[in-house]
Amino acid sequence: MNLTSDSRPRPRRVRLWVGAAAVTLLVFGALVVELSLTRPSGSEQSIKVTKVYLDRVDAPSSMSYYLMDVNASNTASTAWHFDPSFLVATSNSSATFPSNGSYNGTALLGMAEIAPQQHLIGKVAFEMQANEGPTKLSYSDSKGGVTFQVTNIPAVSAVASLFNYNAHMSVNGTGPTVQGQGWGFGSMIMNGVIENNTLVFFTGEKVQINLWFEYLKRPVDPATITIQSVTAGGGFQVLGADKPVPFTMTGWGSQAGLVLLLKVPQGQHTGSIDLSVSVSA
Repeated sequence: MNLTSDSRPRPRRVRLWVGAAAVTLLVFGALVVELSLTRPSGSEQSIKVTKVYLDRVDAPSSMSYYLMDVNASNTASTAWHFDPSFLVATSNSSATFPSNGSYNGTALLGMAEIAPQQHLIGKVAFEMQANEGPTKLSYSDSKGGVTFQVTNIPAVSAVASLFNYNAHMSVNGTGPTVQGQGWGFGSMIMNGVIENNTLVFFTGEKVQINLWFEYLKRPVDPATITIQSVTAGGGFQVLGADKPVPFTMTGWGSQAGLVLLLKVPQGQHTGSIDLSVSVSA
C-alpha cells in the first residue's frame, strides 16, 4: 500500500518538468526571433572609401566631379545586389548629391552581385557645386533591406589636369621649334604627342609622350648631332625612357624616336606639357 501511495505523484512531476522545458524553449525561440528582427539594416554590408579625387576640368562651369575609390564588402550569408545608384554623397553644406554614372573620365562601378564573404573595388562619381566637398556617403536600398552611412571620407589626394595633345618643345633654351628656326643647326624637325588614350590625368598618374626627331642636314650643318637630354618643366618628373639618352643622328633625313614616361605633379594643370631638348654637334 505504501508503495502504491508513494508512486502516484510521480507522473505529475514528470509532466510538470516537461511543461517547464517547453516554456523555456518557447521563450528562447522568441528571443532569437526578436534579435533577428532588430539587427541593424546593412550591418552585414559595408563600404570603405579609400581615396578621393577632384576633377574640375571635365565638369560644367561652377561644378566639380568628385571620384571615390570604394571597397564594398559583404559578410552576409547571401549575395548582396550592389547598385551604385543607391549611393548619395552629402556635402559640407549638408546638400545631397546622387552618384553620377555619366562621368566618362574613367571606368565606374556598375550594378553587381557581391557573393558572401567577398568584396568589390572600384570608383563612383558625384557632381556637386565647385565650392563644396563630400563629408558623408549613404547607401539606401529599402527594398533590399540594406541601409547604412559612411562618415569617414578622406581628404582629396589627387586633382585632375587636362593637357593638350601636342607637347611644347624647345631646343637649347629657344622657343617653339619648326624647321629652320629655333637653334643653331636650323635643320631639326621634332614633335611630341601624348600617347595615352586620354588627355585628363590625376596627380601622380603617368603620362606617356612619344617624341619624334628628324635631321634635315644642310651643307653647312655638322654631319652628326647628338640629342644630349630631354627634360620636362612645370614640376613634371621624368620616370624613364624607352632608350638610352644621349643618342646620335647622322646625315640628311636621319630619324629617331623616344618615348618618355612623366609623372603628373601636385595641383591642377592645363595646356601643353613643356619639354626642353639639349642638342650638340
